[in-house]
Amino acid sequence: MIAPTPVSALLHAVAVVKAGVFCCIRVILYIFGPNAFSSPDVWFILACILAVTVILANLIAITQDNLKRRLAFSTINNLSVIILGAALLSPPH
Repeated sequence: MIAPTPVSALLHAVAVVKAGVFCCIRVILYIFGPNAFSSPDVWFILACILAVTVILANLIAITQDNLKRRLAFSTINNLSVIILGAALLSPPH
């Protein structure tokens, strides 16, 4: 992002993260549908992928010296945590 760090931090905190989570959840539910996730295996695979994303984004963020790159990987981590919470919130039928 070309914007200064405080501006990019504000944009990520307010707009990008919440819109990204909303879009990811809508895409998952509208493309695959709630009935496609009735199998516990699908929810488990989704939870495993999100857990790996949380761990890797956190580890990469720790190693970054550039503040904007650290903020970007921290944002990926936060997105994954929120989507993981949403995936675990609604158990399969």
